[in-house]
Formats: sequence, C-alpha cells, structure tokens
Amino acid sequence: MQPKPAATLFRRAVVALALALSAGAAGAQIANSRDDLDISARTAVYIVGLSLLGGLVSWIQRVRAGLIPPWSLLSLVGELCTSAFSGFLCYLLCDTAGLSVKLTMCLVGVAGHMGTRAIKAFETMAERKWGALYGGGNSPDGKA
Repeated sequence: MQPKPAATLFRRAVVALALALSAGAAGAQIANSRDDLDISARTAVYIVGLSLLGGLVSWIQRVRAGLIPPWSLLSLVGELCTSAFSGFLCYLLCDTAGLSVKLTMCLVGVAGHMGTRAIKAFETMAERKWGALYGGGNSPDGKA
C-alpha cells in the first residue's frame, strides 16, 4: 500500500528539517572554531608575491634552458597561475602545521617555483594520509 500524499510530504519535510538542523549545527561548530581562512591582506600579498616570484624564476630557467620560447606569454601566464595556486596550498598546509612565518614564506616561494611538481607532492601526501577515502589505499604511483 502506497503512503498518502500528505504523509509523503510530511516525511520529506521532516527529512529536510533534520538536514537543515544538522547543517546549522555544523555551521555553528565552524563559526565557533578559529577561521583558518581569515588572513590579513598583508599576508595574502606576501603569499601571492612570493609564489609569483617563484613561478617567474621557474619560467626564466625554462626559457634559458631552451624548453620554451621567451615570447610565449601563455607559458608565462600558465606558470604564474600554477605557482600562485601551489603557493597558496603550501601556505594553508604550513599554517595548519603551525610552522613559523619565516619558514612558511620560504616554503611558499619554493612551492611557487615548483608549480605543478609541488601540487603533485601535495597530492601524493594526501593519498598517503587519506588514501582509503578515495582509492582504497593505492600507492601514489597509481599501482595497486
């Protein structure tokens, strides 16, 4: 026997209310905890600046090695975007680990210089730590 439409609507309303309350409780926990993304504008400028500087150095090294032409604006923009992203990821990891500001800024510059290699290193680290969540604990090189 199928439930009546009013009962179905009531069940859906109860489920929606339960989801809203649980989301509200999770939001309250987050609001009461330290906001990790609340960084000053000065810190953000340092993060982005050091990341971009690292990316620029990497691009210059590739041009000098003859791997890319010096007039390739697309390569430069791609390198800078990747560097900014990897530098910001590095900052978040360093901040979470509680490293000093000076060491964090050094690592941000290095991560900016590494670009995609830094992102791959972060990915490998995440796979080792949380591999069971996405992939069943496979090794970082993709082999079972």
